[in-house]
Amino acid sequence: MGYISEIFGFPPTNKSKEAQIVRQNYLCPFQANGIKCDPVNKKTNLADKNGRLLLTHQTGACSVLHKFRGHTREVPAIICPYRFLEKDIDGKIIVFKFIKEKFFANKNIVIVKEIGLGVYGRADWMIAEYKNENKKEIIDYAHLEFQADATTQTRNLVLCAKDFFDGKDITKESYEYGLNSKASIKGASLQMIDKGYLFQKLGKKSIWVIQDTLFEILCGIYNIKMKDITKTECPIEHNLIFVVVGLEYKPQLNRYNLVVKKCFSTTPSLLQKAMSDKPIIPEKVIKDSILSKLESGDYFIP
Repeated sequence: MGYISEIFGFPPTNKSKEAQIVRQNYLCPFQANGIKCDPVNKKTNLADKNGRLLLTHQTGACSVLHKFRGHTREVPAIICPYRFLEKDIDGKIIVFKFIKEKFFANKNIVIVKEIGLGVYGRADWMIAEYKNENKKEIIDYAHLEFQADATTQTRNLVLCAKDFFDGKDITKESYEYGLNSKASIKGASLQMIDKGYLFQKLGKKSIWVIQDTLFEILCGIYNIKMKDITKTECPIEHNLIFVVVGLEYKPQLNRYNLVVKKCFSTTPSLLQKAMSDKPIIPEKVIKDSILSKLESGDYFIP
């Protein structure tokens, strides 16, 4: 329970001229100039009791406040992959700059969007090292994915956005939406393994950009221990890389800034092993849960 922490890139309390222009034109401040906020995933067909759309434009929700287990306060959780494209003061995309300096130092690289991988699906991005200025020869490459979180009870999130655009102070309210973090991780982890094996066989890295809160859940669900390579070289046998980022609030700007916090590595086989090594649930727990349903009459007879 909370509210949208970034609407079209800015906290709801930020009413600066820049924020107003972006919101009035439904722009994504993290993509190229003039690019609209996602017109597919950020629009809704939810309606009120009279059949009128709650919103006729994008929600603009980049992140939402959420209190994660083990945290003492609500933190902004990234729910849009484009949020990872924030630039620094020099106009460089922060995560791309980190990846270049960490894994492709002193090399000429380009990053291209949405490359098909056949039966393995699609890559969000591919990093390509090229030999000469005309970029006609690729000499190395790596795979790159962005993993955002996802919301549940989306209607309440849309109502939050509607209230904001109706001029209400949403920071004084608490909207009953949730985060589908575990489902997001369980779905993504299969891709991490699948694509991880593909690029392992090709001798290339598979790099995943993920927020710290979601990374904690990934490690917690599977009890996997990864190697911290933030300040060290990546082991040659490790090709599955996690660039862990966070959002830090800057009061002087009244904005959240994306920062790279840590970098970890492992292998797809170690992640897969962590899944298979999860401890079993005692049989008594399962049987007791079934009996509880029977006693309450919550069952079907085929």
